[in-house]
Amino acid sequence: MDKKLKTSQIRSGSTIKKIVLSGVEGQLYGSERIWDSEVVESERNIQRIRSFNFYNSQCSEKDARAYVETYIKNLKKQPKQIEMINHVNDQELYGPLAWLCRMNSAGYVLNSEELQYIEDKLKKLIISGKEKIETRRDIQKIAPVDIQKRTTEAIHKTVAEFDNKIDEFVESKFKDGFDSYAFLKSNSVKPLYAKRIAEIYTKELKEIKEVIRGKDEQLNEGYSNFKPREIKKLHDFYQKMIDDSKLWEDHLKKSKAPRKKKVKSADQLIQRLKYMKNDAEFKLTSIEPTKLIGACEAWIFNAKTRRVDHYFSNDVDGISIKGSTLQNINEKTSIAKKIRKPLEISKNIVMATSRGATKYFDAIKTKPIQSTGRLNAFSIILRVG
Repeated sequence: MDKKLKTSQIRSGSTIKKIVLSGVEGQLYGSERIWDSEVVESERNIQRIRSFNFYNSQCSEKDARAYVETYIKNLKKQPKQIEMINHVNDQELYGPLAWLCRMNSAGYVLNSEELQYIEDKLKKLIISGKEKIETRRDIQKIAPVDIQKRTTEAIHKTVAEFDNKIDEFVESKFKDGFDSYAFLKSNSVKPLYAKRIAEIYTKELKEIKEVIRGKDEQLNEGYSNFKPREIKKLHDFYQKMIDDSKLWEDHLKKSKAPRKKKVKSADQLIQRLKYMKNDAEFKLTSIEPTKLIGACEAWIFNAKTRRVDHYFSNDVDGISIKGSTLQNINEKTSIAKKIRKPLEISKNIVMATSRGATKYFDAIKTKPIQSTGRLNAFSIILRVG
């Protein structure tokens, strides 16, 4: 670590404007702490968690960027690469990095572990900013729409509640009394929020797993005040919150009612239907095509091929139309026959009873063929039933 960097981060006082809350929020979260004296090492983790909880609940991504920028400006020697951070997304600055920077501005004396964390994080951000510049030149930052901002803030507030429960869990000497699933249910947490909660704590759980493995000296030092069995309990506590968040998300997705298919009106269904309104040669006129919708049977005559199609619907929903094709027809019972004397159609099909029309059609001796359901500009809609 650069000694100059380390020295420049240790502050003995604070000139910042303290965040003071009032009303219910003040009772729930208190106010921002100004560090007038160095924190006792044995209490550092607890005090740090409490401060993180406060900033998670009260600060936006815009605030986080301001805290990091203030920290950088206080460096005695500001590296030129720091400018790359201006091209980093606000989301990458939000979290422990910004809160440590703010705490330092409020008089908190950073230890070697925290200084190293900040230094490593800034290096990664510089690389990230450089990559964004190289891949998207002259890019302009697009402000998120209001709904995105509200969603992000709502997620952060929910996470803050969970952070408070972690704090209480540690203070109670690792006695589990928090039902995260019941909390998600009682607060009607949306599936998107539950998903993000699981993602956030999965990252933190990864760090705890590294501590259990014991191969990272820096992490081992940071968790040295916890006993192995306490770390294991903390691991299980995080795992339960993650599992409950995933279960709640899955429950909401499965219980969500499927989107209802928009029902089209009869006029909309026949908009692209091709048919012949009337034929002077055979003295036939089509009925209103909307009557086809929902009909149990239909008679169609083709003036060009001189063929009559007798259609039956497939079920009680009746016939429907898509484009110029009849839908939901029974392919087995719907047949067509060629008519040798089309002038008889008016008397024997149009004017006859349903039973009489069927009797006349069955008596036609031409070979029956399967109906296709397709209509064209020569199709006359004789009748429906």
